[in-house]
Parts: sequence; structure tokens; C-alpha cells
Amino acid sequence: MGIVPGAADMNLDLARCGYHGLRIEMKSADGKQSEKQRNFQNALEKNHKKTIVTHEKNHEIRRKR
Repeated sequence: MGIVPGAADMNLDLARCGYHGLRIEMKSADGKQSEKQRNFQNALEKNHKKTIVTHEKNHEIRRKR
């Protein structure tokens, strides 16, 4: 559960490839987006933010050496 209802779990405010930032929503393996989350995602995309929804099986964070 995040701090702001509907807001993404991870935020990266760095402009790249025509986007003004990246938002990542992390879900459990069988998790679904709420209506607030879908509305928030649509608003972000209209404002040139890249959004990604990822599920538990894909939650890997790798450190570069």
C-alpha cells in the first residue's frame, strides 16, 4: 500500500526517449490495478510519463558491478 491512493510504487523523474519520467506499479502475482490506479496511470501517460505495471514474478532488482 502506497502513500497516495492510486500513485505508483516507484518513481524516476528523468527525461528520456520522449518521456518526462517513469512510474512503476508493483503487484503481487495475481494482483490487479484498482480503478484509482488506472485513472492515475492514464493521467500520467497523457503528461508524457512512461508507466509500467509489473507482477511479483518479474520483481528483480539487479545491481551493476
